[in-house]
Amino acid sequence: MVFTEAVKLEVKTKAHYKCCICNSFGFVEVHHIIPQAQDGSDDLDNAAPLCTKCHDDFGGNSDKRRWIREKRDFWYNFCHERLFNEDVNELRRVADTMEKLQNENNLRIVSMQSDINFLKTAVVRISENNTSLAQSLVSASPTETPLILSHLLSGSLAVSGASILMGKIEENN
Repeated sequence: MVFTEAVKLEVKTKAHYKCCICNSFGFVEVHHIIPQAQDGSDDLDNAAPLCTKCHDDFGGNSDKRRWIREKRDFWYNFCHERLFNEDVNELRRVADTMEKLQNENNLRIVSMQSDINFLKTAVVRISENNTSLAQSLVSASPTETPLILSHLLSGSLAVSGASILMGKIEENN
């Protein structure tokens, strides 16, 4: 059996659509911490949000299971405590939109105009959130500082990726 769509959505939502290891935004896979082949369950407790690279680098390493679980739990808590004002529904739409745009071989400008408008709005909101996070660095603890910086980087990467996609679409228009 595999994770249900409800479990996948809950994992991604709790993680703000970011990898719990490197905090990259966007294309997050839901990883079985204990593999199904070793009787790992398909429930929330056995799920971790990992980007493709971290999934490839750490997912198959049985020595990293506890570490992945700890990173996941820490990241969930960080998202809940420090990123509570981040609009998770908007992040979901951004991730879905980026995936949709990436997977399309032939960009159809007319049908994507609403996606472009959404991305423009999302870029502004993510940039504003990054400004707020940058300001929070002043009062951040030494353990929070690297996470905030990582989140700022992932937000910047989301903005850059969305900007590049918008530029390519406008070039083809």
